[in-house]
Amino acid sequence: MKKTPPLFVACIIALVTTSFGFIVRAFLIGEWGREFNLSDTQIGALQGAGLFPFAVSIILFSLVIDRLGYGRIAAIAWAGHVVSAVVTMTAHSYTQLYIGTLLFALANGAVEAVVTRSPPRSIRRARPTT
Repeated sequence: MKKTPPLFVACIIALVTTSFGFIVRAFLIGEWGREFNLSDTQIGALQGAGLFPFAVSIILFSLVIDRLGYGRIAAIAWAGHVVSAVVTMTAHSYTQLYIGTLLFALANGAVEAVVTRSPPRSIRRARPTT
């Protein structure tokens, strides 16, 4: 039986944890609305801040990942998640929630870029010509 590569396992764990982050924020949005007395527009903006930057950061990090390195982007993602958690858990205003959510989405995009980006050309297998 083939042994599963540790990098593959780490990627799966990273994707699962980012998924849980999206789920937790979706469940908390109503509570945040009541606790911070948010309008429907503000709730919608928080939800948008949790998604749109995610897509943008996947694209941007995918463009530079070969130059910066997978490890550096993964470290940026980790730091982004830590800062996002601290900002969100200590938030006292809508603006702080928004910043925490924005950082969370950017960090999730970095994780996604690391996990799904194809390897650099230098380590791809050469395709046989026929």
